[in-house]
Amino acid sequence: RVRATVSWRPVILASTGAGLLLVGLADQQSRIGGPMTLPLFWAGILLIVGPSIWRLLAPEPTRDERISIALLLGLALYLVKVMASPIAFTLADEFTHWRTLDDVLSSGHLFADNPLLSISPVYPGMEAAAAAATVSSGLGVFPLAMILMGAARVVMVLSLFLAAGMITHSGRVAGIAAVIYMANPSFLSFDAQFSYESLALPLALLAIWAVLCWSRHRGRSVFHGGLALAAIAATTVTHPLTSF
Repeated sequence: RVRATVSWRPVILASTGAGLLLVGLADQQSRIGGPMTLPLFWAGILLIVGPSIWRLLAPEPTRDERISIALLLGLALYLVKVMASPIAFTLADEFTHWRTLDDVLSSGHLFADNPLLSISPVYPGMEAAAAAATVSSGLGVFPLAMILMGAARVVMVLSLFLAAGMITHSGRVAGIAAVIYMANPSFLSFDAQFSYESLALPLALLAIWAVLCWSRHRGRSVFHGGLALAAIAATTVTHPLTSF
């Protein structure tokens, strides 16, 4: 017998879009001091998170469906942060790293002194990558930073899912692991801002997944070994705590 499978991805996509719309309305209410800010915000978060968690917990979805849902959830929560300030930096850490990036762009050199955050120029991995992308693409600093952090979010969720799936041999457990990680308080805003930790954590998770793949191939996979070394090196020059 052939069992027909139904994908809930369109429903979850629609629910996520509706949730982002409510979050956008909550942001607008917040700007004008409206009374509906918190109800709209939490209703939007519920629409974003609820259906995705329900589907990831279910036993029926395929591995590909679970990956797509986890990625959608991670990016939607990233957009919640972006929508709060869609045209400019607003968080304190973003200004300190913007200063380091501006020093790199104006001088053409790394390791310039930054009185706002003295450790930032010592670990310039994120600023060096952003500077190279800004010069080569011609994009402004803010849109380029948002694209870079969005790409980092994709790497983070995908690496976490694949690593958990490889360890447990279960796509369902991998999806649950991704949801548990996304529930940590830093995921929604702090690790979505233009800051060195926001890039270093995805790089560290990528290194863990690559090492697991390299080990599974008994050290014979040149690709995974090279990827692991590159991710480890990138993490080391990006954020001290994540490196430890």
